[in-house]
Amino acid sequence: MWLYLEGLDNIRDLFELKKFAAEDRETTLTFHRLEQLHVERLPKLEYLFDKKVAFPVLEVLQLEGLDNIRDLWCCNSPVKTNTEIVKFAAEDREATLTFHRLKKLRVVRLPKLEHLFDEKVAFPVLEVLELEGLDNIRDLFEIKTFIAEDRETTLVFHCLKRLHVQGLPKLEYLFGEKVAFPILEYLRLEGLDNIRDLFEIEKFAAEDGETTLTFCHLKLLAVVGLPKLEYLFDKKVAFPVLEFLGLEGLDNIKDLWCCNSLVKTNERLSEIEKFAVEDRETILTFHRLKDLRVEALPKLEYLFDKKVAFPVLEVLLLKGLDNIRDLCYCNSPVETNERLSEIKKFAAEDRETTLIFYCLKGLQVQGLPKLEYLFDEKVAFPVLEWLYLEGLDNIRDLFEIKKFAAEDRETTLTFHRLEQLHVERLPKLEYLFDKKVAFPVLEKLVLKGLDNIKDLFQIEEFAAEDKETTLTFHHLNVLYVIGIPKLEYIFDKKVAFPVLEKLELERLDNIRDLWCCKSPVKTNDELSEIKIFAAEDGETTLTFHQLKELYVRGLPKLEYLFDKKVAFPVLEKLFLNGLDNIRDLFEIKKFAAEDRETTLVFHCLKKLYVQRLPKLEYLFDKKVAFPVLEKLELERLDNIRDLWCCKSPVKTNDELSEIKIFAAEDGETTLTFHQLKELYVYGIPKLEYIFDKKVAFPVLEKLELERLDNIRDLWCCKSPVKTNDELSEIKIFAAEDGETTLTFHQLKELYVYGIPKLEYIFDKKVAFPVLEKLFLNGLDNIRDLFDTKKFAAEDRETTLVFHCLKLLYVRGIPKLEYLFDKKVSFPALKELYIVEMEGLTQIWEMQLPPGSFHQLEIIEVTRNQKLLSIVPSNLFQTLLSLRELKVCDCETVKEIIGDAGGGLEHAKVLILPQLKSINLFFLPMLTSFYHHKCDFVCPYLTTVDLFDCHKMETFT
Repeated sequence: MWLYLEGLDNIRDLFELKKFAAEDRETTLTFHRLEQLHVERLPKLEYLFDKKVAFPVLEVLQLEGLDNIRDLWCCNSPVKTNTEIVKFAAEDREATLTFHRLKKLRVVRLPKLEHLFDEKVAFPVLEVLELEGLDNIRDLFEIKTFIAEDRETTLVFHCLKRLHVQGLPKLEYLFGEKVAFPILEYLRLEGLDNIRDLFEIEKFAAEDGETTLTFCHLKLLAVVGLPKLEYLFDKKVAFPVLEFLGLEGLDNIKDLWCCNSLVKTNERLSEIEKFAVEDRETILTFHRLKDLRVEALPKLEYLFDKKVAFPVLEVLLLKGLDNIRDLCYCNSPVETNERLSEIKKFAAEDRETTLIFYCLKGLQVQGLPKLEYLFDEKVAFPVLEWLYLEGLDNIRDLFEIKKFAAEDRETTLTFHRLEQLHVERLPKLEYLFDKKVAFPVLEKLVLKGLDNIKDLFQIEEFAAEDKETTLTFHHLNVLYVIGIPKLEYIFDKKVAFPVLEKLELERLDNIRDLWCCKSPVKTNDELSEIKIFAAEDGETTLTFHQLKELYVRGLPKLEYLFDKKVAFPVLEKLFLNGLDNIRDLFEIKKFAAEDRETTLVFHCLKKLYVQRLPKLEYLFDKKVAFPVLEKLELERLDNIRDLWCCKSPVKTNDELSEIKIFAAEDGETTLTFHQLKELYVYGIPKLEYIFDKKVAFPVLEKLELERLDNIRDLWCCKSPVKTNDELSEIKIFAAEDGETTLTFHQLKELYVYGIPKLEYIFDKKVAFPVLEKLFLNGLDNIRDLFDTKKFAAEDRETTLVFHCLKLLYVRGIPKLEYLFDKKVSFPALKELYIVEMEGLTQIWEMQLPPGSFHQLEIIEVTRNQKLLSIVPSNLFQTLLSLRELKVCDCETVKEIIGDAGGGLEHAKVLILPQLKSINLFFLPMLTSFYHHKCDFVCPYLTTVDLFDCHKMETFT
């Protein structure tokens, strides 16, 4: 059904035709059922197709990297074929090598190929043609050799729907009078460096009349990187159903549409009214074009003109048009037809007329450095839904307010359907929002890199002086304000966001007071129900009623974030980063009334990220609660010493009695994160401890600790105390009269990285009953990983058991001499990774607890320079589940199995029923797998890789 050939460097004659065919007759090697043939990287192959090879049902042919091919088809001497294939015709007539079923042909990187299409080769059902990297092709369709000289005929690709031509630097022309594509739908042309006249207009049209080359079915046209092309559209070429047009890298184009010499069209094209009679003002119309993209045309002087129309255009992307000053060229507007009379939004001097994009939903304008303005009184976008503006260096007044509004009345430029607005890198823009521009359904607003903006919403101009009013974004869900260095404030009493759900603020260097709540005022009747600002006679709050996500990054002058006059009742995610001047994050002193103990509660907050607040002195306090917090990430809080601030717990008010965050002073109680499942603590150099008797995490599932330079005792279990009755069921801390445990009942993943002063991890008072994954790295001071001396009673042999641990990764613990002994058991361990343990002399001690390591499937030991062996013999015979064994870069290892007694040295057969692969790399001292002679039985072993094990002479 298919044949794939790749990287056969020495093949010259693929099908060995000389050996195959008998010398006394003309025969053919026929692949009767081959449907797909892929030939790639055969650098010496001289030819592929010949008169003695046939592919009667071939549908897909892909040829790539055939560096030596000059004549692909080898049709110099066609001969008679058998009757059923009709491959080559008799020599007495002009016939064709025909691929009767071929639907897709892809030819890539044949640098010596001189021609592809020839008079003796035909593709009657070809649908897809992709050509790339044919450096030597000048005349793609071999027009001169194909057509008989005595008549005008055409090479027709009757079924071709998709044509992609890329990287033919010598190609002089592509379309000519003798080549036709009657149902072509997709055309992409790229990297045709030598093309000047793409459609060969002068050769195609008869001199005695005005005719047009029409692509009747073409829906997509992309023209990229034709640096010598002088023009693209002309009066003799039409695209009546074109839906997508992409133009990029046409360095020589000055006039895209070539409308200077419009002429009458023939009767066949009269219905689309492409070119008009010269005695009236008419339009070149792209009736079906929905998507237009024009990019990197540095010489283009203008794009839109009074003679070109796009009645159904939906998406317009303009990028890198360095020479455009006036995008729409509207200096000389003309009369519109009756269809356009109803809008009447922009006027010529004596009447109201408009250039209207009726169906345009998306507009992107990027990198037009000379553009002086974008919106004008004579251009309208009645259904525009998203607008993206970037890199318009010369724009000062985006919406041309002064030109748009009549001087004698207050009017507004309204974008009735605009849902998304993105404005980025307009360095000269002085203001954006004004009382004469409205966005009634705007849902997403992104403002970035507006270096000259000081007052974002033009509050002073917008609100009437005689009353307190508010600029309200009724539908705005998402607001991004990024990199506006001169902005002094964002939120004010005259701007409201009643349905805002996501707010992201970043790199606002001049902001000191984010909310501007110093002088709250009464709201008008219209806004009374949402209570944006309260009367001055009481303590009230600026409330973001729908805000679920808040990101605040890089506001170096911000003095505080949360205040008693700002509330976030449904906030779910809070991300804080780079707030260099914050000392008291939640403004506890200002928020709580002095006469009672109250708490700031984030009732819906599930995720909290706090990063790079160098002056922050503490984070959690008795007056702040997070009852549903699920994920907490703390990083680079350089000034924090006591993370939880639990030194002085106080009574809670009645409102918070049900969650009992802090307990009365007459008993030992706990600050509990009831819903917290993930906790990350990174880079807090002054932190002295994390876990304390007054903090509990009953449902914590993942714990990651990294770069905590000052931590010596991770769990702080030296002085456990009695718990109250409420917490007795989880046994967080035990009474002093017995050996008990601080238990993480739900913890499944534990990561401990880079804590250089830590003396131990596991202790007799800490338990992880469901721990599944344990990662340890960079613990420079650990000598006894599991602290078995402290854990086990001295008068009996006991074992620390990790009942659910499936994966153990240990790396960079230089003082550790061994990992496992008889007092630690891993009955469920499946994966074991040991990396860069400088002091490790043995992994397992001689004696091991029963039932441990029986489920072990993967052992990987890498860069451990003091090990002599890997697995002791008394353990190896119990590894019945082992599937993969890898030992790499261990200079001192002499054998994989080391003697430890247990009778293995007398065994004649070792059985590893599940072992599939053994990988031994860079083991210069390895002499054998096991020095005793025995037979290994591994029924599923498929891979044994040994590399740079020069001293290994025998396996056993």
